[in-house]
Amino acid sequence: MTRGLSTLQLSCVALVAFIAVLAFSKRRKHLKWTVPPGPKPLPVIGNFFDLPAKGQPEYQHWFKHKDAYGPVSSINVMGTTLVIFHDKDAAHAVMGKKAQKTSARPQLNFAQLCGFENFLITHQYDDKYRLHRKMVHQEIGTKGLSAGFRPIQEQECIRFIIQTFNQPDKILHHLKT
Repeated sequence: MTRGLSTLQLSCVALVAFIAVLAFSKRRKHLKWTVPPGPKPLPVIGNFFDLPAKGQPEYQHWFKHKDAYGPVSSINVMGTTLVIFHDKDAAHAVMGKKAQKTSARPQLNFAQLCGFENFLITHQYDDKYRLHRKMVHQEIGTKGLSAGFRPIQEQECIRFIIQTFNQPDKILHHLKT
C-alpha cells in the first residue's frame, strides 16, 4: 500500500514539475521577443548578481552592458524586468517617439478606493487622459503661454520686496497684492 502511495505521489510531483517547466519555457520564449537583450538570468533570482557592486559607480558597471548588448539592454531581478538605456538617442526613440506604445502608468488601486480615480495623475494614457490634459492646458496653459507673464511677475516681485523692506509691519497687506 505504501509503495502504491509513493508511486502516486511521485507521479503527481512529476506532473506538477512538467507543467511548471512547460509554463516557464513558454514564458521565456515570449520574453525573448518583448524585452531587449541582456545577460541570461538564473532561475528565481534572475540577474541579481549582475547588479552593480556596492561602492562601484553605476555608470561604469552599465557601460559594460552597453558594450555587450548595445544601446538598450535588460535584466530580470527576481521577476522584475529592468530596461536600461545606454544611449540618449535610443531613449528618445523609445520614450519620445513611441511613447503611446511604450508608456503606462501604474494602477493606483488605493487612490481609486479613496475616490481619486478622476484625477489626472491616476489615468492611463488613453483618450480620457488626453481629453483631461487638453482641458488642463486650456485652463492653466503651457510653459510657452505662461512665459509671457514673466516680466509682470518679475516687476511684482521687485515691488513686493521694496514694499516689504520699507514697511515690514504690513507684510500681510503686501502679500494680498
